[in-house]
Amino acid sequence: IVVYDTLLRDATPRQIEVIVAHELGHAKNDDVLVGTLEAAVGAAAAICALYLLLKFASVRRGVGAGSMGDPAIVPVVLGVITLGLFLSDPVTNTVSRHIEARADAHALNLTHDPRTFIAIQKQLAITDLSHLTPNPFLTFWFADHPPTLDRIGMGLAWEKLHPRT
Repeated sequence: IVVYDTLLRDATPRQIEVIVAHELGHAKNDDVLVGTLEAAVGAAAAICALYLLLKFASVRRGVGAGSMGDPAIVPVVLGVITLGLFLSDPVTNTVSRHIEARADAHALNLTHDPRTFIAIQKQLAITDLSHLTPNPFLTFWFADHPPTLDRIGMGLAWEKLHPRT
């Protein structure tokens, strides 16, 4: 777990505990390992799809490439990769938002401190200049973390389900 100097400078010890608990949630669920394996499988599938696409002489001929090894094919490869990444963003970001929400839940369950969780979400939103009511379509397509208000809502819901006795 990496904790940056700005966090240590700007956050309270309890806020740092909440963030570390969130990161421990990632470690508990092997999120980095699973994400790396998923990315490797996705990259392998993309390479296979690119190979199948470039087998068509009509695709190569369109840019004046005689074979897959012809340097003239580079713009096609870059274009297909860019388009593929753009089109896959909603899927990968939906998965990422789920993983981040799970890590948030882990932080709440570990610290039992929804007020500090909410406070750090507010502080991070201010620091990151987050939009509090982002366009739902843009969130769906581009956001890899839950929106700030969703995270605050999770903290409030957790607090309501776990009243202090």
